[in-house]
Amino acid sequence: MTDHDTARDTGRDTGPDRLAARRATVRKLADEGMSLRAIAAHLGIGKDAVRRDLTHTTATAREAAATPDDAVAPDSAPRAGAWLTVSLDTDDTDLRRDLATLLSTGQRLDSVVRDAISAYAAAYESAWDHGDWPRGLAPRLRQPTYHPYTPDRKETP
Repeated sequence: MTDHDTARDTGRDTGPDRLAARRATVRKLADEGMSLRAIAAHLGIGKDAVRRDLTHTTATAREAAATPDDAVAPDSAPRAGAWLTVSLDTDDTDLRRDLATLLSTGQRLDSVVRDAISAYAAAYESAWDHGDWPRGLAPRLRQPTYHPYTPDRKETP
């Protein structure tokens, strides 16, 4: 039985546009770090529907990424609106632990990912601009540095 069949049985209107909008909302909430149960409660749908929506949006993103029209040239960024997906395999405990560490700061998942990409891009640009690495090759990065915490700054502990 599809979501549309279920909706028809319950009298809810979930035409293709409404279903696509719900799937986009589910994807956005999941990317922000909300659990399946919390998304389901927030949207008033079942946890299985959330899981199906996420599976659908992930599969759609993979298909879009595989098309030649969406291929990314070495010096260009992915097209606007493209989904960035990373599978969190059960055996990838290091990545999951690292994400948990970053999320323990209270930041949203999308902010953590943006900050990490920005930091890496800045390090690459710096290595290339200083002539330490040839442009286009990924530099080997050492441990990131940080600025000492001072209470007068806008960061919150």
